[in-house]
Amino acid sequence: MRNSVSSSLLICLLLLTSCAPGITKGFRKATSMHVQKAAFYPFFPAVDSVLLFNMQIDFRKNHFSGMLLVKSTGEDRYRTVFTSHFGMSVFDFEVGKDSFRVNYCLEALHKKRLLQILEADFNILLFLNPETAGLLSDIYTNDAVPELEIIKADKYYYLKNTVSEELMAIEAPQLINARRYRFSDYKDRFPALIQIQHSHIGLKMQLERIICY
Repeated sequence: MRNSVSSSLLICLLLLTSCAPGITKGFRKATSMHVQKAAFYPFFPAVDSVLLFNMQIDFRKNHFSGMLLVKSTGEDRYRTVFTSHFGMSVFDFEVGKDSFRVNYCLEALHKKRLLQILEADFNILLFLNPETAGLLSDIYTNDAVPELEIIKADKYYYLKNTVSEELMAIEAPQLINARRYRFSDYKDRFPALIQIQHSHIGLKMQLERIICY
């Protein structure tokens, strides 16, 4: 019995340790407060915008590369169309704050779980996530690098530079559905490079900005 209890405690400890958010290393919790959307430094224009990216998707043994078009079609509504360099349609989604419509998706990616992940990714990137703004959030600071700050809203950790007002990373360090987003090489207040990783399902995506207007 004692060995069984000890084993259970060890397993629980390992699980908790594996969920520890690496993004908070060097940070300490400073306070908690209600934060609004602007505090996260969203970079996608809300309306009347067109953005074009070089995009790469690696999903297990599948690799796709081409261009992703993101066009706002109204307040908090976007059309996202991914086409290969050879003109083949990969996916065509309509993303809204309370909706997600699949107009087309290549069979290799047309899996319920994967579509749910892509929907969540676009909601996060476009700051349509209803669980973000207005929540009572924990604020983490770093004494060694005072310009850096982390906002923990629900299950997501948002790392930002408060001097340049740039969002640097987002992490959801969940045991099963961990996801990581990296934003770098800002130009005109928009990252030139966006990297997304879902290690639990073998999914990686990279977006390199071409046009933003």
